[in-house]
Amino acid sequence: MMGNMSGNKWSTWATLGSIMMMIVGGFKLIAGIIGLFKDQYLVQTSNGYMLVDATGLAIWWLIIGAILLLAGMAALNGKPWGYVVGIMAAALAALSEFFSIPYTPIWSIIMIVVYVAVLTAFVRVPARSK
Repeated sequence: MMGNMSGNKWSTWATLGSIMMMIVGGFKLIAGIIGLFKDQYLVQTSNGYMLVDATGLAIWWLIIGAILLLAGMAALNGKPWGYVVGIMAAALAALSEFFSIPYTPIWSIIMIVVYVAVLTAFVRVPARSK
């Protein structure tokens, strides 16, 4: 196991967080690309249905997806800046996931939970280096 190499359980969590961040970054890149081509969503409101253009959200997911993917690769390689950028990007992505709740409510809540797990793993990383 990877965690046994350093003798600390938080290295395993950091590795898992890095891999999860790369997977989520890839998902967000794909979602951004799809969103550029399918940018009209039908959203149910209290007054009926509304057609919403999500091009801006698609561009945001492209940007945040690339950052998450690169930060995950850097953190997996043990780069300290990868953890810092990863924490900031995961926090921003979790906050911005609230904007996707009208379009994909269940998936957005699942992604928020994943971001919180990544944040937990990355915040604990400095404790393993002491």
